[in-house]
Amino acid sequence: MQDIAGCRITVADIAAQEQTISLLRDAFRECKIVDRRLRPSHGYRAVHVIANIEDVSIEIQVRSSIQHLWAELSERLSDVVDSRLKYGGGDPKVSEMLLSMSKHIDELEELERRAIATSDAHLHEVVETMKSRASTELRNRINQLEARRR
Repeated sequence: MQDIAGCRITVADIAAQEQTISLLRDAFRECKIVDRRLRPSHGYRAVHVIANIEDVSIEIQVRSSIQHLWAELSERLSDVVDSRLKYGGGDPKVSEMLLSMSKHIDELEELERRAIATSDAHLHEVVETMKSRASTELRNRINQLEARRR
């Protein structure tokens, strides 16, 4: 069954993403969780909560802010460079760049999980600095593509 309605929730970080997923799971007891963080689709990472309300399938995407920026970059590259990029096709160099960035985000989020689990304030500070730099890089690339599209 395809979903006929959907929305996206973008949250600050992994902790907020986990909390949001938990709240959605409580609100929609019969929901299905598709965790694309565990098995990314061509680099795409997020969690999809699929709820069925009165026989209508609703998809709720839950992304961290950095996952969202990566997805926005992927969309812009698909719009400007090659629409096949979104599905793993197109220029291999561009696809590899997207996959590399996705893996880097995964590593940052794993460090973030470790900082939370161990209450390591120094590691948390380092992770936040690294995420900020990665976010700036993603935003800059998105802005460059937007300028090319105009």
